[in-house]
Amino acid sequence: MAEKFYIKNIDGCHNLVNGVVIQAGKDYESALKVLLKKEKPNMTASQKEYWRKKKAKAQQLLDAAVNFFHSEDYSAFTDIDADVLLYAIRRRVERKYK
Repeated sequence: MAEKFYIKNIDGCHNLVNGVVIQAGKDYESALKVLLKKEKPNMTASQKEYWRKKKAKAQQLLDAAVNFFHSEDYSAFTDIDADVLLYAIRRRVERKYK
């Protein structure tokens, strides 16, 4: 006879799911902040190289966050429309950095 699986701490599971979604939103926001900042005109070659690498890492983080928000996992975690959430985060960041 198969054993039934029971979740003993459902609140803990909800907290974990919420934490995953919140962290993905924070990752998306922090990546956008880096990508929207303008390069300073008087940067040295080493500063430009650092900035280039930082933007490349931010783009990877942004892509990973977008992929998560459009994944089956995200859809299983919440009913919040991913595009609406991403748009709201982007608008907030753009207001601050443009």
